[in-house]
Amino acid sequence: MIQLAYDWIGPEGPWPNGQSLDLLTSPNTYEHAQYAINNNIYNLESKRHSYTFSKIHSILGKKNVIQKHILQCNGKFIYELTPLLKPYQWTDAAFDNVSSIAIHSQQIGKCLFVINDMNEGYSNKDYNFFEHIHKQIKRYSLNPRNILYITMNSVAEKEYTQWALLNNISDMINIQSVYLYEFIDDTNTTIKKPSKHFICLNRQPNPLRQCLIYELWRRDLLKFGHVSMPDPHEKLDCIFDKNNLKLFNIDDSRWKEFLKTLPYIADGRSFLDQTCNVNSITDFYYDSVYSIITENTIGEVDCIKLSEKTFRSLGNYCLPLHMYSKGTGKQLARLGYKLDCKEYDNIVDDTTRFWALINKIEKICQININTLHNQTKQMRLDNRQNIINRKLQSINQPRDFIYKWLGT
Repeated sequence: MIQLAYDWIGPEGPWPNGQSLDLLTSPNTYEHAQYAINNNIYNLESKRHSYTFSKIHSILGKKNVIQKHILQCNGKFIYELTPLLKPYQWTDAAFDNVSSIAIHSQQIGKCLFVINDMNEGYSNKDYNFFEHIHKQIKRYSLNPRNILYITMNSVAEKEYTQWALLNNISDMINIQSVYLYEFIDDTNTTIKKPSKHFICLNRQPNPLRQCLIYELWRRDLLKFGHVSMPDPHEKLDCIFDKNNLKLFNIDDSRWKEFLKTLPYIADGRSFLDQTCNVNSITDFYYDSVYSIITENTIGEVDCIKLSEKTFRSLGNYCLPLHMYSKGTGKQLARLGYKLDCKEYDNIVDDTTRFWALINKIEKICQININTLHNQTKQMRLDNRQNIINRKLQSINQPRDFIYKWLGT
């Protein structure tokens, strides 16, 4: 069994490694709280985020992992860190809240630090991710070879190799890309004739999504899709602001009119409900030919994040159209997927690429839905089969690395 170490346990299970306890303990009691195996004094569950539960089981399998307090681990073990913040918020203090026992065990080769960020992917050029991590490594005299960073950024390993070469770094950490969502919900579902040209789900109205939906609305294209966009008064992470339209030089003269048409709720549920991984959502994919996907990585030249929506689209008979980084389609093609993105995928300028994507969507909507279905059917069938054939190939590399490091 693989030992997954935690520093201490709260009332409802292990508190995530590396998460600061400073708001609930004093510096004098911090170490004691970290090491207390049965410490139920501090009710930290109110601060626990649902995504801080270990994701390492997705790679190694639940039956192969046993959670143990760090003082009870024998031989080699794993110490998983699951950051919830963006790199600029945590990489310059990545190991500050890691216990001294874990630090020492890592230094002597007994402990593998797994920084498990497989739900996200970030740009090094924007956040100086690699520089901050190596400063932390130096500060705590850690062994880079005993660190595995897992990310959704599909070009992270290449970017890290180039950065290390430019900065004369020879002792490197291990970086590997994982596509956690590269699977299909139901292998028995068959393709059917759709009623909509596209699907575009936007629970959080980030600036890019505001630009996209507003321009599609201006062109009267929303009627061709299953579209979601929250009410401007919903209490979410992003607020509606017409100044966002300046990102792509969009005419804002109809902004107030647009806001009055919101919300758009494709699946009939509240936007405060975050549980999107359900069959009711899947049905809307089956009923669409294309899937329009937006991420904040559109301007990042060193980050291509292949997210849950990308593989949900490919696995449910949709062709993804990415409002993403340049080369996203090319990266997916390397994995064996077929895309319809030649009009915009290789455009360097973000604004030019945005308008090329908008024009592509408009062109698609001008095609009869039956014709569009027949023209794209084989590509969509092939993409679904490719997910089945790949069988979560991306998890094999980190899994094999971990097993080899443990000597099992």
